[in-house]
Amino acid sequence: MAETSPQVVLAILRQLVNQCGISQERISVGDPMKHMYKHVYDMWHGEFPNVTYIDKKGTLGRTIPVAAGEPTMFYSDRGKVLRSGGTTGDSVFSDYYPTVITEASYVITIPALKAHARAGVTLNAKVHFGSNMRSSATHLHGGLPMPDKTPTRTGYGLYRVQVDLMGNKHLGEKTVLFVVDGLWGGSEANDPPRKFSMGPFNNDWTSSVLVSQDQVALESVCFDFLKAEFTADNPFGSYPQIDGVDDYILQAADSSFWPADVDYDPENDGSIIGSLGVCEHWNNSVDKKYSRNLGTGNGIELIRIDNVLTNVGRILAEIPREFSLSQNYPNPFNSSTHIRYFLGARRPVSLKIFDLRGRELVTLVNRVEDEGEHEVLWSTGELPSGTYLCRLASGNAIETRKLVLQK
Repeated sequence: MAETSPQVVLAILRQLVNQCGISQERISVGDPMKHMYKHVYDMWHGEFPNVTYIDKKGTLGRTIPVAAGEPTMFYSDRGKVLRSGGTTGDSVFSDYYPTVITEASYVITIPALKAHARAGVTLNAKVHFGSNMRSSATHLHGGLPMPDKTPTRTGYGLYRVQVDLMGNKHLGEKTVLFVVDGLWGGSEANDPPRKFSMGPFNNDWTSSVLVSQDQVALESVCFDFLKAEFTADNPFGSYPQIDGVDDYILQAADSSFWPADVDYDPENDGSIIGSLGVCEHWNNSVDKKYSRNLGTGNGIELIRIDNVLTNVGRILAEIPREFSLSQNYPNPFNSSTHIRYFLGARRPVSLKIFDLRGRELVTLVNRVEDEGEHEVLWSTGELPSGTYLCRLASGNAIETRKLVLQK
């Protein structure tokens, strides 16, 4: 099966522990609904024995997940779509998540790049079908275009359960890094890895890792790759061609695509989600350019970097920028943090803080500034712990970073 590669997870563990200095005891890895296979566990545990490894049984050195004391997901269809048996059975209103998720300060998701017989694609949003405390995710199938692998909910403007997962405060809202493991891609969740015929892979393994802090943008790009590869004439299937596969991506980006009878409020606390990121599709499958690549907008910029294993810093430094926003330091932080940014020329610039629902909280800078490096100290005052967005903008150019406040 085309599952997440243990080597990608190991690389991230090495970065967190060896480069970022995070103690192993503060890191948990696993899928609450699945077993962690021996070859995977041995690889990770052999190098990082004090990390907590989660699986559904909690045997052989693994840790069993424990349900939080109350439901933490309240599906926004409010019992109208989701059923305990997929398309039959009792209405489903809520789910419990394990404390390893609800008590985490932040999350990193690492799904594999693959298509799906019910959803069309399965990426960072659908990976959370395995995050709840039930024995399976059958009860969530009703929110997909092909709940029972037949086209009963195709098209656009229908309730899509992935939007709730992307907007929930413990799942998408808490995730600070979205990674798609494309070392190899799959034609369906239970299929083996497939070589991709499209360029630049040219009948070879995809051999790629796709990364973003914008979950909607990453879903959009990965959808484009999967749809371009698994077409009607592909012998391994064409699930990404199902009408409405990207309905959830559009809805996560823009509420104008929501169904008339649904307001996405996955905590059921009256706080409706805002835009969760940028959705757009590339100009064509050969050039693979988005609005920022083309200079026509401030949406997605897809940057291809080759031979990254030893030259990441050098190659990134060669990418021309009008300006750049650095990650704040420290991060996570307690009551204040430093924010640095660089301007390639004198220009008007704004630096603002938003919450994850898109509400503007603070304007730190709003003026014309000179070329060079600038630094701002942000003191958070009475703001509660959580994840915030720092956005640097000048004209149509925008860069955003996630800031984690821990009081």
